[in-house]
Amino acid sequence: MARAWEAAGRECSDAAAGAFFDDVPADSAHAAGIACMAALGITRGTASGTFSPAETVTRAQMATFLARFHEALTA
Repeated sequence: MARAWEAAGRECSDAAAGAFFDDVPADSAHAAGIACMAALGITRGTASGTFSPAETVTRAQMATFLARFHEALTA
């Protein structure tokens, strides 16, 4: 989703540079994208301070991501 955000000509805010989830290492290949989506409110994680990056994304979770992505993109 972060790549789609950038492909739409948008940039993540500086807030995306911060760590949002304790279980996403800063050196992870996906840390910046996950932080970007958290900064935009597209993901809120699975619990307080966790993202559960090794878990499978459910259909319902993806639908929520897509809906929030659309509202953020058109806002």
